[in-house]
Amino acid sequence: MMKMMKRFSVLILLALLLLFPGRSAAALGAPAPAGNQTVRIIDRANVWSAAAESEFTKTAAELAGKYETDAVLLSVYVLQDSSLGDQVYDSINVFAKAFYEANGFGRGDDRTGMIFVFCKESGNRQYAFYAAGREAESYNEEDASFVTETLQPYLEGGDYDEAARRYLELVQTHEEQGGFDKGQTAAESSNYLWTFGLALLVAWAITSSMKRRMRPVQKATAARTYTVRNSYELRRYNEIYLGTTVTRMPRNQNRQQPGR
Repeated sequence: MMKMMKRFSVLILLALLLLFPGRSAAALGAPAPAGNQTVRIIDRANVWSAAAESEFTKTAAELAGKYETDAVLLSVYVLQDSSLGDQVYDSINVFAKAFYEANGFGRGDDRTGMIFVFCKESGNRQYAFYAAGREAESYNEEDASFVTETLQPYLEGGDYDEAARRYLELVQTHEEQGGFDKGQTAAESSNYLWTFGLALLVAWAITSSMKRRMRPVQKATAARTYTVRNSYELRRYNEIYLGTTVTRMPRNQNRQQPGR
């Protein structure tokens, strides 16, 4: 009798597992999936190379493990995403907060972390920084503006990889120091802009010099123009008849006919 009861219990348990796999697994003590996102670098606008994106993802994961905070970086063409029901947002700040909350970012119960959003829409580039959980208290309004102001020159100049790298460096600096040394960071940004401008100037000077050295292309009427003198010895040649050009002239109608 006891054996039959045990078998009956096993059958009931198997039936429950088949009918309600998710709930039954939870009831049996199976580990629930983590609520925190692991992909923190989202490139909807295709501005980062695969190698750079891999590097940034690794760095963001290290920051999450070391400081228990999520440093999320998002690029988009428009303020719209399928995770938000394809709703188009008017405010990038509202969009940044909605994207962060809807996609499971944040560490711990208070979902500590931050997100920087770069919208690459033509003629309407926008930037936003949003902090949640513990970071909402750590980053005051001045710090949040400082992050955006620091990254903007890189993004405006098209150096997207360096913008992402600087963002992660800013996060690490803020976590280690509890704030920013704005004078030092501003000096680093200024040095980068000077270096970038100098590189453009050097490239322009080199290009201009090369253009001046180039000879203008002119039409040649003889085949020997395209050869180097005394570079070859012609021993045999053939003449090929290509055709005859016939030119017609109008006859003078006023000329008198012979015999008249």
